Amino acid sequence: MAKFCFGLLCGVLICSLVVVPGMTQQAEQIVIGSVSLELGMAKDAALSRITEHGLNLQKGQSAESFLVIDKNNVLGQLAFTNSHLSWPSRSWESEDAGAAKLARKFHHLLNSFEKQGNTSCAIETREQQSPEWDSNGVEIHCGKRTARLNVAAYKGQRDEATLDETIR
Repeated sequence: MAKFCFGLLCGVLICSLVVVPGMTQQAEQIVIGSVSLELGMAKDAALSRITEHGLNLQKGQSAESFLVIDKNNVLGQLAFTNSHLSWPSRSWESEDAGAAKLARKFHHLLNSFEKQGNTSCAIETREQQSPEWDSNGVEIHCGKRTARLNVAAYKGQRDEATLDETIR
């Protein structure tokens, strides 16, 4: 599972960084479940695509946001501004202990890059600890895309890793 997560992250980063000169710029796209969505697309079209593929929608924290759900698993989130898709987010997560180890190592590696000033993209790392839980995370901002890798655990429980991709 750790190799899969690492390969997946590398693929996301490579796709985010590749720019082909001379090509016309297309709308940023993200796939949630098996549904391709474009930044700026009409709200009705985006919601229809989601439901046509058998996925469920649940109202988010605001009137213009939704969770995309398949069989009780949150696949992503959508937010709309002026009835157009302004913030789609795809959730990549794993409860595999190997993936959590990878996420911790990935956090430490990128934290060292950040401390050395080696950032071709904007990199942010976080560490939070409390008596009940601890969390380590990293966000890599490349243009309109962000890769967010996080690992967290409540004391006495196993680590849980999440990897999310967002476009803005």
